[in-house]
Amino acid sequence: MKSIHQNEQSIQWTLSPFDFQGDINAGQIFFSRFEEIPNTFEMYDVDIHKISKWLESNFSENIITKHKREKFSEKDGVEMLSTIYVLNDDIVLEIAANMMQMAYGAGAKIKDKLIEGMKAFVKNERSGISMIVQSKMGLMPKDLEIKKQDIDLSLHYNDGFNGIDEQLKRELSEENGSGLYLLYGAPGTGKSSYIKYLIHQVNKRMVFLPPKVALNLDDFALTDFLLDNRNIILVIEDAEELLKADNSARTSAISMLLNLTDGILGDGLGIKIIATFNTELHQIDPALMRKGRLKLMYEFNKLSIPKSKALLAHLGVEKEVHNPMNLSEIYYLEEHQYQLNSNNGIGF
Repeated sequence: MKSIHQNEQSIQWTLSPFDFQGDINAGQIFFSRFEEIPNTFEMYDVDIHKISKWLESNFSENIITKHKREKFSEKDGVEMLSTIYVLNDDIVLEIAANMMQMAYGAGAKIKDKLIEGMKAFVKNERSGISMIVQSKMGLMPKDLEIKKQDIDLSLHYNDGFNGIDEQLKRELSEENGSGLYLLYGAPGTGKSSYIKYLIHQVNKRMVFLPPKVALNLDDFALTDFLLDNRNIILVIEDAEELLKADNSARTSAISMLLNLTDGILGDGLGIKIIATFNTELHQIDPALMRKGRLKLMYEFNKLSIPKSKALLAHLGVEKEVHNPMNLSEIYYLEEHQYQLNSNNGIGF
């Protein structure tokens, strides 16, 4: 049997407070300070800003050092990505994205008090939407702030849509079960607007999955994420490349999608998927249309002439209407350039 050999350089690296990507890491900091493998505890869906204030107000005497990781953008200014606190009770605590991770020794005395206190900062609201981001701890959901939309559905969509809306809200809010919901139609017909509205109408967490990430649905990291975030709704906009029948490059990804919506994984994880696309329906993989898997399919069309006239009148725009119109056409008429009210948040 070969013996395990560790040279001086590897020992120094193991005792470094940095991980192999060069980022500070709670477990590495603990090991570098105490030369002991820590116990760990994790807490998800927490408000890291409130935890930070609470810690510094109530445990200031216990905090030895504080290490911040920040970034700057013109839009948001300085944003905190993560903060690591080293406490004098053999505890290293890291908060990042929407989770807390604690590394602690066997003799830590204030661990339970910290955990009980931080439970107050677990987010109770179940609605809202997140985006999957890559962090040091793997794929994690990061909250997106989408203002609540106040949309008159009967004014912005064609007759019969209210029934579709009621079915979606009812089924998506159900605690268990999986399934696929396909929303399609030409650009500008209101698919994205409706999803923004739906976010605050469904008592379930939604996670936005970018199209390129969706093409890697079979990736182990994404599977790990889904195991940690059961009973959510995945939203995939512009999902043509994933859903097309002639795309052999994504065979494993479509197999994963089929399993998530009507298979063992679907039953075990309770994942519902909303996918939107602009392509023709006949180009979509027929396997997705299987009864039991496909819960609902709806085509967003141009507003009928009467509906277009009614919406224009509601907006105070005088215009003759001779053909059905897209929502985007109505809101961005070249001759009028109607300015959207910042509160209604229509997007297309």
